Amino acid sequence: MDASTRPVFVLLIGVNGAGKTVLSRRLAAALPSAHVECDERAFRRRFIVPDERKGAHDLNEAILKDCREIVDGWPPGADPVIIDRWFETYVECAGLPRDFVAEIERYIRSRGYTGLIVNLWIDPAQMAQRLAHMKRHRLPEWWVEELGPIEDRARRDCISQVRDREFCEASIFQSAHIETTAMEWDAYLSIILKRIDWMRETRRR
Repeated sequence: MDASTRPVFVLLIGVNGAGKTVLSRRLAAALPSAHVECDERAFRRRFIVPDERKGAHDLNEAILKDCREIVDGWPPGADPVIIDRWFETYVECAGLPRDFVAEIERYIRSRGYTGLIVNLWIDPAQMAQRLAHMKRHRLPEWWVEELGPIEDRARRDCISQVRDREFCEASIFQSAHIETTAMEWDAYLSIILKRIDWMRETRRR
């Protein structure tokens, strides 16, 4: 594929409440040619395993195969392809090693896509407050018992944010880090759209 026609692949990552779903939907509304896959839980459920199974070679190979099939299923002409969390979740829930993550990224690029990882993050000092806001505004079943007290969940999410940034730094794709504490969704949408436009303009040169 000629570099000037490469479609853009956008992966939105971040903890619960960072704005992945709302921004993926707004991106879809703003970009008529977009293809959006935004069911984070459907992706995660494929490979959530007990600790003793994490990192097993056959599991890693199954994840790699599944990710390749997902990429091959993206509709021709979709630009950009937008996903609300995906293979970065397998690092934690399935122990996927970095070399397998890199293989997934190389496969995406080999299919003609130029990638952008959008890392949405919340001020750690405001994490518990954001979780409390979500607990009030989401359905009761969203906050299951195993999530524990808000303060404990906030601490875990702060650790997850560090891992998300490390994931971006190790990726072959470009990344954009956007703090979403203030929930100014129109402003964040504008940042992402400008980045996509820049990537499209760059590929034409």
